[in-house]
Amino acid sequence: MSSAALEKTFYSPVLALGAIETFKRHKHKLVEWELNVNSHIIESAKSLKVYDEHLTRVIFGFNSADHYYEDAGCAQYIPGRPPNIPGLHIPVIFISSRDDPLIPEEALPIKLCENHPKTVLIVTKKGGHIGFNEGFLPIRKNWSDRLVEQILNFLKSSLKTPQSPNENKKDNQ
Repeated sequence: MSSAALEKTFYSPVLALGAIETFKRHKHKLVEWELNVNSHIIESAKSLKVYDEHLTRVIFGFNSADHYYEDAGCAQYIPGRPPNIPGLHIPVIFISSRDDPLIPEEALPIKLCENHPKTVLIVTKKGGHIGFNEGFLPIRKNWSDRLVEQILNFLKSSLKTPQSPNENKKDNQ
């Protein structure tokens, strides 16, 4: 996901606050790990991008927060990136929504999916981030569960093998 896309989400400052609180509880570990980070910038971060730029990318060895976001996203797995990532060889269905508070629509791999024979990208108008929950207390199957179940049932029914001629003879005797 691009950093510009992440910054447009409502959750960026909220997630940053939670990450900062976790950082404060564990920053004593930085000394043990011999990490050179600016605690003041991290603790005053107003967005997840600033937090990731000054801590996450340092801990995990990325060149930038954008590099970290690119590596964490699914887009690299669609066409593959030789030599380590082979690309998709089995069909994959991606399901997302336009109102996802964490992954905005412009971060979706739309062009990659359009041009790849093994992918289907379903983008709904509403659905949130995880699960496409329904109702005030979403305790039953949700929309995405039902969709996946329907797809799997269709695939199962279309993969049934026809009877061999010998089996047809046995049935007719």
